[in-house]
Amino acid sequence: MEITNVRQTQTNVLILEDDESQLKTLTAILEEEGFPVLACNRATEAIDALAQGNVATAVVDLCVPDLSTRGLLEALTQWSDRIPVIVHTAFASYESARDALNRGAFAYVEKAGNPEELIRHVHRAFQSRLRHYAEELERAVDTRTRELRNANAALRRSEERYKALASELTVAEERLRRDVATEIHDEISQILAMVKAHCQALRETASDESLQGALTSIVGPLDGALGALRALTTRLTYPALDILGLSKAVETWLHDEVKVRHGIETIFEDDMEDKPLSDDVRAVLFRGVRELLTNTVKHAHATRVAVSMTRAQGRIAVVVEDNGIGFDPEEVMANSRRFGILSVRQSLEQLGGSILIESHRQAGARITLLGPLKAEGCLKGRLHEDLDRG
Repeated sequence: MEITNVRQTQTNVLILEDDESQLKTLTAILEEEGFPVLACNRATEAIDALAQGNVATAVVDLCVPDLSTRGLLEALTQWSDRIPVIVHTAFASYESARDALNRGAFAYVEKAGNPEELIRHVHRAFQSRLRHYAEELERAVDTRTRELRNANAALRRSEERYKALASELTVAEERLRRDVATEIHDEISQILAMVKAHCQALRETASDESLQGALTSIVGPLDGALGALRALTTRLTYPALDILGLSKAVETWLHDEVKVRHGIETIFEDDMEDKPLSDDVRAVLFRGVRELLTNTVKHAHATRVAVSMTRAQGRIAVVVEDNGIGFDPEEVMANSRRFGILSVRQSLEQLGGSILIESHRQAGARITLLGPLKAEGCLKGRLHEDLDRG
């Protein structure tokens, strides 16, 4: 049931009475009691008013000219479960009263009786209608609350599935970058380098000047292609990462791309503890450091940036800290695509890591990337430490 429908409360008292003087008298009595009245002298008119849904209770004479008593009772039956119907008739009998009450009438009142009895039943009918309305409203609220709770649970499940899928995609992207870069370096670049070497060798031994010129014209574009491939490989992944490891790759990139290229003072520290990492974790951490340093160069207006790497409690912590203008962490996470760390965070979480951002306006920034160590590597590291202590 819609809550908005329940809220459409009805306050009118419907009077069905074919006797005009009785109709006016009843109308005056009920209006004096403060009830708004819908006065009808025909059954069809009263039934239409009930169908419009603006009636709180009905006072009905069973003897009307346009419908039989039985027909009127049958017509009122469909409304009696929602609208209290008070039968008010001069032809009182045990049979007619029983028939009306069996069909759901709220009360049976004789016209010759005390008007106070009718007023009392109207008040009771209104109280019953209000209780019914309150129960309907409570049921509607409960239903809506359950629907919202279920919708929120479904939304949370969808968000979790989306995050898991996004994390899996970013990790898969990292692997694909690595595979493509390896293919370019090991296959395409090597083939082009061999072609270039052969062309240079032929040029040195060729006696025909036109052939030498042709070979020279080939070597030039080959140099350009090799340079473009090296640049593409670097964009896809950092070659030094696989060769030198995470620590040396970060230190090298920090020096070359931040200090040398942009003139920013850099500090690199490593506790030199054993930090065995899977290929995925190593690649994601390096990409995260590179993204953070790029953001520092572009946005922080920093004069100094420091990167430290430590091992603690089975994890590696990579901290990037600068003395720049700082930022609002909530704004960054709400608009993390702009700062380029959304995929890094998702990838770290997928791999069992996390990211911690600490920053304030005009107070620099400190961002920590946490990644899990390889379990077997940790055991080996502890074994070596025990042997060293022994």
